[in-house]
This record gives sequence, C-alpha cells and structure tokens, in this order.
Amino acid sequence: MAINFNVVSHGGHITVKSCYSDKSHFTTLMGNIKLDHMHRSVKIDVIQKGHLRMTGFTGNLEASLKSGDVFMHASQLTDKSSIFIHEKGTVELLMPNIVQNLPTINLIAEKIKVEESILKLG
Repeated sequence: MAINFNVVSHGGHITVKSCYSDKSHFTTLMGNIKLDHMHRSVKIDVIQKGHLRMTGFTGNLEASLKSGDVFMHASQLTDKSSIFIHEKGTVELLMPNIVQNLPTINLIAEKIKVEESILKLG
C-alpha cells in the first residue's frame, strides 16, 4: 500500500479496481474515471470532459469536473466531501447504509439525484 497514489491521463480512461492509499489523486484532461473499492482521501480532477463512476467508496472525496456525469455509490463518508461540476452534468449519490452523523456533503451540478434517506437527514 502506498501512502500517496497519483494517476494522470491526457485522453484515456482511468480504471482502478481497489485502492487503500492514504491519499489518491486522479486527473484526466478528457476521459472517464471508474473507481471501485476506493478508501480514505480521494481527489478527482476532470479538466475538460469526462464521467466519474465510483462504487464501494469509504472515505472523503473532493471531485471537480468541468463537464460530465458523476455516479457515486458510497459505503461510508468519513469527512467533509464535495462534488462540483462546473458546466454541464448530473450527480447521482447512493448511500444504502446511512449513518446518523453524516459529514457535510457539498454537491454542485446542473442536476442532482440523491436518495430520499439522505435528504431526510437534513
């Protein structure tokens, strides 16, 4: 396990099956990012256009996309997290096992879909 894990792509896709690094950073100019079983602190930058798909996530996320869609299935958010789509795109957030003390989540996008159980927490 690495303490820091950085991946950069100018035009290709990034796919990771599992990562337990303390800090991970994924950057693409134009490409899709698919991350499964990510843990701890994760930062995502999509400079121009690309989609982000995350499943089995436990940790905190800072994602910034100029344009594209985000689908995130989170097992647990451990600290403040944010997803920001600057131009056009949709954020869909699923968290089947909601805990009462959910950290702050900032979602900024053209369209946002969140499970009803998350909205009830306020």
